[in-house]
Amino acid sequence: MLEWGEAHHDYSIWDTAANAGLVFNNTLFDAIRRPGSVWLAHVTLSLREIIDEGCIYPSAGCLVGSVYCAPAFPIGEKKLRLHNLGAYYFLREAVLSQREKNLSAEQKSALTPRILLVELVRPAHQGRAVEGVNYLRLGKLHFDYYSERKVLLNDDELGLERKILENLGKEERFLVQSIELKRKGRSARVDDCGYLSEASEAVKQIPFFGYILFEALTVTLMLCQDDDFSARCRERGEFNNWNYKELMYHFFPEFGTDFRLSKFRPNWEKLIAEVEHRGLLGAHESGEALIRRIARRVRKYICDNSFNEPGSFRGFGSSLQKITWMEAARLVKPLLGQMVHREMRNISYGRYEHFYRLFEETKSRDIWTYWNSKDIAIPFNGVIPKGELGFNPTFHFSRINFYEADAIEVINERDVVVSSGRKLDLIVRPVLSSLQHTFRRDPGERPL
Repeated sequence: MLEWGEAHHDYSIWDTAANAGLVFNNTLFDAIRRPGSVWLAHVTLSLREIIDEGCIYPSAGCLVGSVYCAPAFPIGEKKLRLHNLGAYYFLREAVLSQREKNLSAEQKSALTPRILLVELVRPAHQGRAVEGVNYLRLGKLHFDYYSERKVLLNDDELGLERKILENLGKEERFLVQSIELKRKGRSARVDDCGYLSEASEAVKQIPFFGYILFEALTVTLMLCQDDDFSARCRERGEFNNWNYKELMYHFFPEFGTDFRLSKFRPNWEKLIAEVEHRGLLGAHESGEALIRRIARRVRKYICDNSFNEPGSFRGFGSSLQKITWMEAARLVKPLLGQMVHREMRNISYGRYEHFYRLFEETKSRDIWTYWNSKDIAIPFNGVIPKGELGFNPTFHFSRINFYEADAIEVINERDVVVSSGRKLDLIVRPVLSSLQHTFRRDPGERPL
């Protein structure tokens, strides 16, 4: 259910990639394993509200119930350097989230990005387990939680099941094709760019595939990129997160204020041309090879995260129009779970803000119990250790200290160094934050 072992299964594919060594050896893992304090940076537009309320909340999402952060590394007396992912949040992403919003000067000032520094002090020899959350693999979990609580929905809302089945039927051929190509492996003769274009089209019917395309692109690019900044990050033990993010916002500028991977449908020819134009690959890589690797990874992610038994799936049969929800679940339970998890965000817009807690908080409590049973204090996004991590809000830390970052320095346009300034009197409350309290959503928009 909760594992990061993405690279364990096919590491040999990447053993010649420029950044393959970072999969197992990186500063993120070092920070979790080593004794002493662990420092994290939480970039927020709501620091004033957090201080006024005196508490900070975990959130749902790819880290499923933790406080979303990036690492920070002590470099001197009260000075810390942000991981390049945290620097991107602060310098680019939080700013992008406010563009094109009709805000007054006072509102814009109130929404200036701030950095909350978190110092985690763990008991001796505890809280050092390295384990992540691979959110792509949570489909069965989503399905089970939905099944237990679907009685809360009215008849119109339950129509989402038929809608999902109809959408699956439209992509039945693509699902079967993905399994066949994965089974054949490298011997398969396929137009990889054409396959990825079909995958982009499939996102219209199966929005979860947008997440798969995004993760396949980011993982492959982070492993293979070898431009100057990637090399600098590699020397520090970090994957460079700037390249895939800059590409994403280049092709999907609307994601700055309305971040929806369910709409991530790249034009792959243009995307690879841009990768080559920016010189992101090393001398031993090519755009054609990158496309091939991305396509192979997409097939792997689809097969690993959609089917009960990929090897035995041959389609839904001619009775798809009559197939029941539970009959489909015997074939594609993980995929149904991922689809219903996202569809629940769309139904009855006024209700979901409240339903969110009924469906998501119970899930988070179970995950917190799991983390504590496994001695996990600092979970991370386990698709690949790119720098996304948080802290378990129910772990028995010896102490959690919060500081408002000040004396912020930007070096070479991409590095951020901060000082731990005023100490803040905050507590962590193990209750999920509102869907609207994230800088990627408008305060009044319906949750998606």
